[in-house]
Amino acid sequence: MLGKITARRGRLLLFLILLLTAFLTCWKMWEAGNGNQYYTAAVKSMLTSWHNFFYVSYDQGGFISVDKPPLGLWLQCLFALVFGVRGWSVILPSVLCALGSVAVVYCLVKKHWCEMTALLACLFMALTPIFAVVSRTNNLDAPLVFVCLLAVGALLKAAEKGSLKYIILTMVLLGLGFNIKMLQAYMFLPAVYLVYFFTAEATWPRRVIHLVVATVVLLAVSLSWCLIIDLTPAQDRPYVGSSSTNSTLELAVGYNGLLRALPVPKGTMADISGAISQVPNEGAEAGILRLFNKEMAGQAGWLLPLAVFGLLALVMRVLQKDQSGRKHSLRQLLLWGGIFVPMYVYFSISGHIHRYYLIMFVPCLAVLAAIAVTEFERRFKIYKTGFLLPLAFAVTAAVQMFILRTYAVRYSKVLVPVILIGVGLAVLLFAAVKTVKKESKTLTGIALALGLIGLLAAPVYWAYTPIQYGTNVITPYAGPPAVSKPYEDPKTGITQYEWGRKWYAGQDLTGELISVEMVKFIKDNDNGSRWQLAVPSIMFATPLILTDDVTVMPLGGFIGTDKSITLEGFKKLVEAGKLQYFLVMPMEQSEIITWVMSHGQPVDPAEYSKMPMREFYMLYDLSGLKGQADG
Repeated sequence: MLGKITARRGRLLLFLILLLTAFLTCWKMWEAGNGNQYYTAAVKSMLTSWHNFFYVSYDQGGFISVDKPPLGLWLQCLFALVFGVRGWSVILPSVLCALGSVAVVYCLVKKHWCEMTALLACLFMALTPIFAVVSRTNNLDAPLVFVCLLAVGALLKAAEKGSLKYIILTMVLLGLGFNIKMLQAYMFLPAVYLVYFFTAEATWPRRVIHLVVATVVLLAVSLSWCLIIDLTPAQDRPYVGSSSTNSTLELAVGYNGLLRALPVPKGTMADISGAISQVPNEGAEAGILRLFNKEMAGQAGWLLPLAVFGLLALVMRVLQKDQSGRKHSLRQLLLWGGIFVPMYVYFSISGHIHRYYLIMFVPCLAVLAAIAVTEFERRFKIYKTGFLLPLAFAVTAAVQMFILRTYAVRYSKVLVPVILIGVGLAVLLFAAVKTVKKESKTLTGIALALGLIGLLAAPVYWAYTPIQYGTNVITPYAGPPAVSKPYEDPKTGITQYEWGRKWYAGQDLTGELISVEMVKFIKDNDNGSRWQLAVPSIMFATPLILTDDVTVMPLGGFIGTDKSITLEGFKKLVEAGKLQYFLVMPMEQSEIITWVMSHGQPVDPAEYSKMPMREFYMLYDLSGLKGQADG
């Protein structure tokens, strides 16, 4: 019943959607400071040598690596090499991958459905808040989504042709995804096996053989870099950050793998590789309705009910009497259902979850929601299932109003009337068309437009909030602030709407922990050691790498709990004159710190601090121990 869109008009509408995507992901990108400073500091260090580049060393001295595989960071290095190490230059790959993802979704859906379904899927994807906000950061998820969508395209081609070549290409792309964020790329694997095994245009034995060969290729591509790292002698490479055994395979399976998926017993926090997370679980309590709670719903839940109706539409197509397109419908059901169900389960039960992981779910939700709209519109007059379209709109609207009730009243006062008026009028018009029993393309089109305006009001605003309020570049999320009025932090002068929003928008994470005077003292007294300063964790190291060009050794890795070096190894390093200063925090206890305090030379706080007495940290000079074999 929807009017056919000409190719020219379709291209124009796609261009406008891409412009919208660019606006939501690019605008005020220059205000992101250094972006996610953890990755930006790593990029700066990686550009100092081929050794650091290949081993994704976090620090310039090559002491410890980033806790991610290399591909996404190599891409950021390429842009930083061209444009310099800046926040916007390392964020730009995410923006381009977001635009590419929208374009790929258009191609995937248009080929197998219609122009309108493809355009709606692109629009829904662009307006999903978590997709917009994550693409504004240099986190590695946007490139991963792009690669996984390319894999989906190869998968459909493989199934249509029964082609070993294309199923291998699918696995190669997922293997590349593994080298961006490890096991997160495998969230698409259930759909790959389901689609090819049940719908490939090949005999059953050939399907099995093709999948076995493709799986071998997947493992080979996925583990290629990991095996090189693990087979390299530990003394010739950085310590694998966030691992407990200095192994990338253990990192992939543990910290970046199963331990993020397993449920955590109630009342405890996730213990990953011996490290207690410093940030509470962002997804709140696990459960089947977790995606509808306050923490998660605003990120990707606005059109989730419509996506469920999209699954219903696919099931109905598979079960309809006309069997001419049954295999195509089954393939689409297994593809999008094979992505939807495992992801829904994962996001419902995962014990250690960040909201920005939901970007992986966005393409599936967008496509299924678009299928629901166009399929139920097609059935509106032709079949006895005409009630499904207004029902889908009404249920989705009800869920959106339920989500809004968890936020401040001022948002509900504006958005709820828009939803009620838009969807309410749409339902009334649908009912009017059904009552008169006469097809009216005009009324149906108006009803659809009103309904979509109502359903997109909240996600449009949520997707815009990162531009309005700033972006948490470390753990990005969208949505309005939790406080009624912004306030200015008296120490930093930074306007804060909510903990982590403006404070993490490229600002110095350490505040006064590493003073300007200390940096000047270290530089003025540099003796040419490989590392000028050892610090507890990357929180202290990052600004020193990015803005002060101090060669720093973050002993504890990401959150300060990595066992990156033994006492004996540390002694040998000091004896060789490779480390000059050591920063000791008062609450820290370890055998290395005990040894440093016993053998190192304390530096007079007056040398590196304007304060008469500095109790928060103490600087020790280890240069006098060079050449000494002291136990």
